[in-house]
Amino acid sequence: MGNKPGKPMPISERAKQFSPFAAVAGLDKALTETERAMMKTEKRELSEDDSEKLNKILSELKKGDSVKAEYYCDGEYLTAEGIVTLLDKINRIIKIGDTAIGFDKLYILK
Repeated sequence: MGNKPGKPMPISERAKQFSPFAAVAGLDKALTETERAMMKTEKRELSEDDSEKLNKILSELKKGDSVKAEYYCDGEYLTAEGIVTLLDKINRIIKIGDTAIGFDKLYILK
């Protein structure tokens, strides 16, 4: 005669037996960091023409304007889009929404 359980296992408990098992603690995080490090790129240098265009846009820009910027940060290119909330030409910083970007990090500004 076979053994039958007295009560069926609740569905929430059954699902746990199929959950992934982490044999090495922190492996997922380490793999993610390694992948991210491998995907980092070198900062591209602007051509003289592109640098002049960027400087012209920055000279005409004012607080409250709507812009889209591509900029370099920690080995990758990111995009910020929104309203210019700060334009500090002395310290060479533009703030788009809550994102502060140094002029030297800018690649494209529209």
